[in-house]
Amino acid sequence: HLLMRIANAFVHIPETQLEHMGRLADFHKNHENFAEAGNCYLLMAKLHEKRRSETETHTSGLVDRTEIIAQIESCYSLACDMLDKARLYEKCNEAYKCLLPLYEQQKKYRELAECYAHLNKVFEALAQSEEKNDRRLGSYYRIGFYGKKFGEKHMFEYIYKKPLVTRLVEVVNDMRCLYSKLINQDVQVTQDSSDIDTESWGDDKSVLQITFVEPYFGTQSQNHHSNSSSTGTGTGTQHHHTSHIPDDSKSHHSHSQNGQQQQQQQQQQQQQQQQQQHNNQDRNDFISRNTNLLAFVYSTAFTKDGGNPQKAQVTEQYKKKTILRVKDPFPCCKTAQLVESKEEIILNPLESAIEDVNLRTEKINSLLAHRPVSRKTLTGLLQGCVAPQVHGGAVQVCHAFLKLNEDRNSKQYGLKMLANLKEALRRFLRACQQGLDLNAKELGDRDDEFQQHLAKSFDEMCTLIRPHIHDASNSKLKHRGTGGKRVHFGSSMSEDFNVQLLKHV
Repeated sequence: HLLMRIANAFVHIPETQLEHMGRLADFHKNHENFAEAGNCYLLMAKLHEKRRSETETHTSGLVDRTEIIAQIESCYSLACDMLDKARLYEKCNEAYKCLLPLYEQQKKYRELAECYAHLNKVFEALAQSEEKNDRRLGSYYRIGFYGKKFGEKHMFEYIYKKPLVTRLVEVVNDMRCLYSKLINQDVQVTQDSSDIDTESWGDDKSVLQITFVEPYFGTQSQNHHSNSSSTGTGTGTQHHHTSHIPDDSKSHHSHSQNGQQQQQQQQQQQQQQQQQQHNNQDRNDFISRNTNLLAFVYSTAFTKDGGNPQKAQVTEQYKKKTILRVKDPFPCCKTAQLVESKEEIILNPLESAIEDVNLRTEKINSLLAHRPVSRKTLTGLLQGCVAPQVHGGAVQVCHAFLKLNEDRNSKQYGLKMLANLKEALRRFLRACQQGLDLNAKELGDRDDEFQQHLAKSFDEMCTLIRPHIHDASNSKLKHRGTGGKRVHFGSSMSEDFNVQLLKHV
């Protein structure tokens, strides 16, 4: 953060700014933050290109321009190396698209050969990672600082990017040890994501609030807007906006108040454009769902009476979704960023239930989309969906909202919301069916007791859910009930047999 602040403070002195950006890149490289190091080199290349365009307006300085071009090439080359090590293969290819034309213009054929050889390895690694589905580009955590001992961080929240799949317990231990040393006293850590009131605290109390967060792409908020307007009873989604935009790169070298206002306006416009592009971006592939991340979300379950949501009925479980936004899209030149704004979305019990069902469906579909599928992961996921051990899962949701008091629920939430739940349950059953089909296909003629258990559980779940969601499209679902007998339910299953099974239900 210090190096970034210094670099930003010397925007008007490009040589000094580049020097500190280079130090920041070296810092990241030494700590194996390869994605951040790569972004630093890309930013340095852009700064050198700006200097180059400025020198081209003058008739003298040919030697300087040649040196600048060499520095641009060096920065792009280093960026490609770092992005490759970060397994950001697609970004590495984009960086090469900037570097290769420079080599071509100067007829540097040896360098071109080395670039294409490296690109060959990059695309081989990309193809292999797509087949294995084994890339992990980082985990994200929201960390709140509460206590006057934290200084300027007191009462502010940050999004931290951690390497690969970093567990919550590791983050808690690392942050507790780090800040206990920095402020020379014991630091408490809470994983409770509810609001913290520090008014009654003494000056010596210091607490870190650490929460795992996931990337947020803006589509859910739009869906909830439409859900809220369809209920017409005031029980739909509510939005609460709170914004605080302190400058994370404060500088005491400001020249004038007017200049600051203009700069802030430009930054706000740039952020709005970035957020618009972020929301409109098609994020169906792996790289788009793991890069250019501006917003993150975490959920907190609660009940209106303040009771334990884990023990409450599904019809009493509300959910607060907190969306946190940062200034620069991750991964960037820093591993942590100040939270620029916060938005809270309150989901009523039905909306919360629909989201939970959709998340389970998405997990199954996401796993099935990557081949070969890990049978161990698939069977574990299917067990949690068709044979839940702790909660009733989809069956509990169906009975709570569709079997019991459906008339009251339709008045409270609206018919459209109940229709959304039915469609969500249908998609869920289809996803479970596809997962069981694939698992049976992988088994072939081998008998498997656990597969029979899953098939029987799916049979029972369909029996309980189908009568409440049945429509014309639901007839496409194949029932698997066989009275406990082993049966293959792959693509060779006859249509007549499907009909008999449906009659059995």
